[in-house]
Amino acid sequence: MEAANAIAAKHMTEIQSPNVKKLSRRQALLGALLAGATASRPAMAADASCSCLPAPDCNAICPNGGTPRGDGTQACDCIEVPQNVPPRALALVDGGDAVNATKWGGKQLRLNKNTSADKILVFDGDYVDYILKSEITGSLPSIGAAILYGTDVLVTTGSGSLKSNYTAVQRDDYGRVIKVGYWQKKYNCNCNCNCCNCGDDGGCFISAKLMTEDGFKSVKDIVPGDKLIGIDGIHPVVGVAVNTLGKRKAIIPKGHPDVLLTEEHIILNGHKLIVTSQENYERNKLPIEAANGVTGVYVSENLDSVVATDPTYFEIEEDLPPETPTYSPIVIGGCWAMTESGLSVLLCRKIDD
Repeated sequence: MEAANAIAAKHMTEIQSPNVKKLSRRQALLGALLAGATASRPAMAADASCSCLPAPDCNAICPNGGTPRGDGTQACDCIEVPQNVPPRALALVDGGDAVNATKWGGKQLRLNKNTSADKILVFDGDYVDYILKSEITGSLPSIGAAILYGTDVLVTTGSGSLKSNYTAVQRDDYGRVIKVGYWQKKYNCNCNCNCCNCGDDGGCFISAKLMTEDGFKSVKDIVPGDKLIGIDGIHPVVGVAVNTLGKRKAIIPKGHPDVLLTEEHIILNGHKLIVTSQENYERNKLPIEAANGVTGVYVSENLDSVVATDPTYFEIEEDLPPETPTYSPIVIGGCWAMTESGLSVLLCRKIDD
C-alpha cells in the first residue's frame, strides 16, 4: 500500500507540475484511480469502528467511552452500552451478569432454603468458609419426641418450714428439655401462727354438713370413729383438730351457702381443684395435730400441678370474729368429703397412711 501511495504521489506531482501542459487520456485515468485508492483506507477504518472522531481531533474523547486508536484513522476503540439492558455492577462483559453472581468454587449465591444440604456457611474475618452440618448435629443424640412428666424436686432455694413448688424443667448443654419436675422454694410462716397449718394450729371447716354412713352430720359434731363418704370412697375419722379462725378470712363457695370454710381450703368443682391463692394453697402443706395426737396434712406434693387458683369462685364472709372455732377431721383411706349441697371438699389425711 505504501508503494501504491508513492506512485500515486509521483503521478499527482507530475500531473500538477507546470511542465505538464496537457494530460494525456492515460495520465488522467491513472490519476483518478490512484487518488481513490489513497482515500479508501480511512473510510474503511471508520466503517469498521464503533465510533469515529471528526478530524483532526485525534486526542478527543470518544463517544460512549473508549480510547482513540491514534493510528491516523480517526477511529475509536469504544465500549458501547447495549440498548434496553439495565446496567450491572462489575460485569465481566458488556451487559453480562455481575461478578458477584459467581462465588468461590464456581458456586452461585442462590439464597434458597435447602434443608438437605450438608454444609453451613461461616464467616471468619475477611473469609467465607463452611462447616459440615454433621459437625454440629453429629454429637447430638436423638432423644425422640415425647411428653415429659415429673414430680422430682430439681432445685431448692431458701429455708424455712413452709415450701412452695413451681413447675420447672431441666435442660442439657444444648438447651433440650431432659427432665420435668419442680423448683422448691422454702420460707417461714409469716402469719404469727394464727392461720391454718401454722405450727400445731389446724381447722379448715367452720360450718358444713358432711355425708357419713349415718347420714349428714355437722362438722362440729364429727368424732373419731365416724366414717365420712366422698367421691373416692369411705374414710374412717381417726382424729379431729380444733382451732380458731384467727386472722384468716372465712369463705363461702359460690352456689353453696351452707358451706363455710377458711380461706386456704381446697374444693373440687367438676374436674378442677380450686383454692383462693397460691399462698393459701401452700399453707395446706404443714402437719396438723389432733387432740389425741394423730397428725395429718391436707396437701401432698402430687397436687401441685393440678390445683388452680380462682378467688372469684368464692365469696368472703366478713363478720366472723377471730375466735370462731374451726374443725379439721383427720381421716385414713381417702381425701374427699361430700357436703349436703353436693360439694366435694378436701379432707386432712393422716400422715403415714
